[in-house]
Amino acid sequence: MNSDNDKQPVGARLTAALAQFPSQNSQALDYAHAHLIAGLVLAHKPLEVLELGVGSAYLTSVVLEALRENGRGRLTSVDNFFDWNGKKPFHITYLQENNPDWNLIVEDESIFLQRSPSEAFTFIISDGDHTRGYQTAPDLFRTAAPGSVLVFHDTSSEIFRLLARLPKRCRQLGFDNFHFNSKSKPEENTDRGLLVVGKQDRRRFSLDPIVRLYLFWRDKLRPLLKPSNRLNCQN
Repeated sequence: MNSDNDKQPVGARLTAALAQFPSQNSQALDYAHAHLIAGLVLAHKPLEVLELGVGSAYLTSVVLEALRENGRGRLTSVDNFFDWNGKKPFHITYLQENNPDWNLIVEDESIFLQRSPSEAFTFIISDGDHTRGYQTAPDLFRTAAPGSVLVFHDTSSEIFRLLARLPKRCRQLGFDNFHFNSKSKPEENTDRGLLVVGKQDRRRFSLDPIVRLYLFWRDKLRPLLKPSNRLNCQN
């Protein structure tokens, strides 16, 4: 870090990062929730932070500055950049060049979580693959160390209904949590939901039995019932 940046007022770089909110990007994390996550990182002082889903990199930049403000901690971000045909877009390359300590992994998040060691992270942000976000939750909780904070975005969505089951399931399993999903201004997207969970011990997250049954049908049985597969079985 150069001397000019060192002379800046406390929190100046973080404030500047928060101010870069991409208001034209309807998929980006809401401005209010970005402030909340920044405050959690500043207060929790995590050593290992995992971010699933980078996208616009708005939150990525905010977390990097919060860790810099803490004077410790490393951010690992995982994204397969599906929306860019698997290639890193320019804004990601630029961010990497200016943050050499940022650990960016270009990979499917479910594969990354399966191979990750248990209790490897102390702060986790999940805002990546929304279609499988609930399905990969057991692995996500496994990689979180006791005393960790986990944050899930879009947990009130009408579109991602499995993901919207997370708040209730966390309550059923006894995880401390708070669900932020209120809005006070029309331009806000805070009603999409932000679930903050505390993992205080080695308790594991498990899927609802009915969801496990649904996923078995969706991923195992339904493909076998497709006409093309029936024809292959007959040949």
